Parts: sequence; C-alpha cells; structure tokens
Amino acid sequence: RIIIFFFFLFFSFLFFLVLQEANDDKEARECLVISYIKLDRYEDALKVIPESMVFEKAYCLYRTNKTQAALDLLLKEKSDEKKFQYLEAQLVRFYFSFFLKKKVE
Repeated sequence: RIIIFFFFLFFSFLFFLVLQEANDDKEARECLVISYIKLDRYEDALKVIPESMVFEKAYCLYRTNKTQAALDLLLKEKSDEKKFQYLEAQLVRFYFSFFLKKKVE
C-alpha cells in the first residue's frame, strides 16, 4: 500500500508540474484531478477541477460531506450515465437515513 501511495504521490507531483507549465491544458488538468481523487485529496481536487468534470466535482463534494451541493449539481446536470445515477442514489440514501435517524431520536 505504501508503494502505491508514493506512486500516486509522485505522479500527482509530476502532473502538478505539468499543470504549472501548461495552465490551459485541459487534459493535464483532468489528469491532476484524477490523481488527487485517487490520493483521497478531494479538497485539492476541488480547487483545480474544470467545469466540464461535473461528476468528479460532485463526487469530491460528496466525499467532503458537502452533500447538498453535490446533489444540487447532479440534479442540475440530469445525465443518464450509470455513474451519475449511482452517485445520486448514494446521496438520496444518505438524506433518507439522516432524516429517519432524526425522527427516531
């Protein structure tokens, strides 16, 4: 696990250097975002994520407990892709379980 962590850390650093050189390069920015997500660095990913990566942004918001913003973003996008539907179901399930716990208490 440690080797994998350092592997992703190394490539994240490389992508960061590439991104500094080519700030407008969409592909480099997307690679950096994916690297941050793989390293569980969701706050860092949110700082550099482009507007075109809606699912990744919603996922990072979900993982940083900003569930309302993530759900709003997914509902605004209205995509039929399975990954969007799966994340939306996760968020809806979270809200139902949260409100059911509140009623029981």
